[in-house]
Amino acid sequence: MNANLPLVTIGLPVYNGVPHLETAIKSLLAQDYPNIEFLISDNASQDATPELCSRLIAGHPHASYRRNAENIGPYRNYFGLIERAQGQYFMWASHDDKWDPHFVTALVERLQSEPDAVLATSAVIHLREDGTLRNEAPDRPAPGKGAINNIKILFDDHAASWMYGLYRRDWLRAHVHEWNAYPLWGFDVLWLTDVCLRFKVAGNQDAILYKRMRRSRYAPRTARAAVAFWIAMFWHLSRISLRHTRGFRQRTVMLALAWYYVYRHCIRRSNPLRTAWRVVRMVSLAAITSLPIAVVYGWRLLMRKSDPAVST
Repeated sequence: MNANLPLVTIGLPVYNGVPHLETAIKSLLAQDYPNIEFLISDNASQDATPELCSRLIAGHPHASYRRNAENIGPYRNYFGLIERAQGQYFMWASHDDKWDPHFVTALVERLQSEPDAVLATSAVIHLREDGTLRNEAPDRPAPGKGAINNIKILFDDHAASWMYGLYRRDWLRAHVHEWNAYPLWGFDVLWLTDVCLRFKVAGNQDAILYKRMRRSRYAPRTARAAVAFWIAMFWHLSRISLRHTRGFRQRTVMLALAWYYVYRHCIRRSNPLRTAWRVVRMVSLAAITSLPIAVVYGWRLLMRKSDPAVST
């Protein structure tokens, strides 16, 4: 390691990382930045993740592997890595991605040139699950030219992978638990929106992350869950927009950006008629599937009020 350069901690949370974990670890160990601490936190994997990690980091004194005795959930696994980190800068790494060898160096340079920035973001190239390139434009890094400009790029590119940029560790420790205010599916965009409105966020086009796109197990899978997600996104983004903007014009611009983002990425289809049909169909299915829950809740409430033991 080179003690003349700031220490960077890379934290890799993983659960059942086979088959893509080897590509990720080799990519991170190949970074050209000379002062890196590499931490792996295994959330009680049931596949060959422990053996694979131990084999790949053997001979790398700056790399360590730790396995949780039980699955503690994704948030706690992520939080634990930042608490263990010794570096001045910190980044998370997803177990199925890969990174250009210059990734860490480019983002360290950006943070050093922008002393007020709390996060440096990268360009993101999207891969299919088999590792081939997807037919879509890369996500751009944050331009760093004001909050609204950053928000526009975040929303236009759906750049949720900014989460995997490089942070100032002490700042991140003070703010990472804000994730708990948001739903698990969608928290990344919500938190990044909040961060961009409150703090300086920059980026470097020379840092490239190759993001493997897979359907998340946390994504809504029923009409009721999808509608609940739409409502949650509208609610949280509206609240963030109103809390962290000033003046009628800025608030109006921010609300318009936020609402259009939710419509475009969560609701819209190829034409207005298909969009309208989707909304009607999803809301109707959500209402039908919610009816038994509403009936049971109403019955329990009625019985509780009629019970002399609990009446006043």
